[in-house]
Amino acid sequence: MNGLVANVRPLWEKRRIDMRDEPEPQTILVGIDGTGDVLDSAYKPNFANSFVSQIHRKTNAKHKLYVRGPGFDGVDMFGYANEALKFIHLANSTEPNTRIVLTGYSRGGAGVIDVARQLKKQGLMVDGMVLFDPVDRSGTSEGYDVPNNVLNMVQALRATMTLSRVSFNNCATSWHSPTRCKRKHFWATHGGLGGCPWPVKPGVAPSMNIDEDESYKERALSFVVYDVMHLEWKRPDDYHG
Repeated sequence: MNGLVANVRPLWEKRRIDMRDEPEPQTILVGIDGTGDVLDSAYKPNFANSFVSQIHRKTNAKHKLYVRGPGFDGVDMFGYANEALKFIHLANSTEPNTRIVLTGYSRGGAGVIDVARQLKKQGLMVDGMVLFDPVDRSGTSEGYDVPNNVLNMVQALRATMTLSRVSFNNCATSWHSPTRCKRKHFWATHGGLGGCPWPVKPGVAPSMNIDEDESYKERALSFVVYDVMHLEWKRPDDYHG
């Protein structure tokens, strides 16, 4: 046995050295952010610290693209998804077999799912997808079913009990083998899950209620949902506003 170990060890040590010398796999990173103002001059400051933009800035990917999200009607999502797809094709043509990572927030989550679906048609795998409270509110998106060319997916979702954005549900609700998915709910508003919560207005004290939407109709609907479900409002121990 000692002789066998003595013969194998030099081969293993050589393999470790060879592995150390191998270059790290290159990465294509594409992120599509959430819904905002049509004008870039207003959109950029509102989403400057969004999680999608932070990932884009701080990740050391060789090929990376940040795509702003659609306007409030969502009809321009097709164009933004197409922009992301063209970027991936260009980067992959220069370096085939480069791993692909997608990230999206809100409607941008549905956008990157559309990108993944197009990549599947072309036989390309998506190594990872990170979604922040994804929703599908655009007629050009199909974000509820995640294609199985996505190997790993992580979803950060708002807790239902926050009653934030009760008028629409999350997408990316179904996936299939070999896709692996981890989902976690956070006590935060839809805006907070994107990294860009709506600020409290000057002169207004913060409240326990999740009332980031100025729409009276949606706030009223929130209370209707509470009444129907007979839920008691309770501040969680880890709630910090």
